[in-house]
Amino acid sequence: MKIPQRVTAVLLTIFLTVTPSLLAASLEERVVSKTATSILEVSAQQSAAIVLWFDQNQNRGTSGLIASYQENPEFIYHTDIHGVLQKADWAKIYANTQAFTYDQALAGIVFLKQGKMDAAKKIFDFYYSQWQEERENFSGFWTVYSADPSPPLRWKKYEWRKGMGENVWMALFCLQYEKAVTDATEKTNSLDLAIAIGKWVSTLNHHEEGAVAMSPFNSSSETDFSKIYSVENNLDYYALLKALSVKAPAADLEYFTKEFSNLKNWLKTN
Repeated sequence: MKIPQRVTAVLLTIFLTVTPSLLAASLEERVVSKTATSILEVSAQQSAAIVLWFDQNQNRGTSGLIASYQENPEFIYHTDIHGVLQKADWAKIYANTQAFTYDQALAGIVFLKQGKMDAAKKIFDFYYSQWQEERENFSGFWTVYSADPSPPLRWKKYEWRKGMGENVWMALFCLQYEKAVTDATEKTNSLDLAIAIGKWVSTLNHHEEGAVAMSPFNSSSETDFSKIYSVENNLDYYALLKALSVKAPAADLEYFTKEFSNLKNWLKTN
């Protein structure tokens, strides 16, 4: 079976068809039903082939990430801080080295549902280490990272942007990971990271009625996503807040509960 180059579609398919109840505890039933019925079914054989492809892709490197376009040899050139395109070999960024955060979160959830804890841990460990590097001034995860962790290549990214959607999904993965692991330290670390992501998302621009913008302001972007409120992203955030309003420690509980209530009202009235 030929696996699509971009893993997002197949991840969503296996995620919602093999385990359709995964989001039921976090999203309102009407949302889950509408979403689940729009996803194509996959056979057990196809599911196994997809998971095998994830395994093989992840094991090609040491970062623990899965390249989102593993079979795509195309490249773009790096643009410097002055907006100048650098057309040189050193500035080539290959598609088959790019690991999108959204894809990693969904792959991690699939690994957990398949009982592949070691594979899920590799993804969690990567993002946990990224968080630790800037824990005191955490400002979300990038939309994409290089699947090659070597110093000459790890800086190479298709884009330098931080978005709400992929960060929320990484937090949802962390909560699923926290539920699946038995080690006390791992449980604490994964919940801490989910809370940190939730707090960062809550710093983004808020609509007066409770919704949260897609990303911080980015002067290099042609579109100002800090003024755009995505229903899809806010449904994801709703799922995260509902979980955190129960699982967060007492010091954060009131904060997340209020954020959840405001967002819920926005979703009901818009």
